[in-house]
Amino acid sequence: CEDGSIQHSSQGFQITPEEIKKLFAVLDDEDTSTTLRIAKQEHYLLRKTNDYMYTKREREGACIVRVPAGIIIGMYDESDDVVGPSANVVVYRVAKYFNNATWKSTKSARN
Repeated sequence: CEDGSIQHSSQGFQITPEEIKKLFAVLDDEDTSTTLRIAKQEHYLLRKTNDYMYTKREREGACIVRVPAGIIIGMYDESDDVVGPSANVVVYRVAKYFNNATWKSTKSARN
């Protein structure tokens, strides 16, 4: 969430509230940093829009996507035979699911 709180996390993935707030600030164009800390590791910003960003650190990287309830962070490690584009597809599918589920629940609440 934008306040830095963590709703769900994979076991072993430890990101701080400050790191989450910084990710939102970069997505919102309030921060123009080209380096970010994710789970205490420095990543370089490769590309971003207001809805997503890609980062890289040595053989590791991240795809970060904004959804109505917050952001989804997908990390990958190329030494595990996972490449960025493949990892990004998985993160986008999860984000699409959350976007559709939020739209349906909002629509149901209005009826």
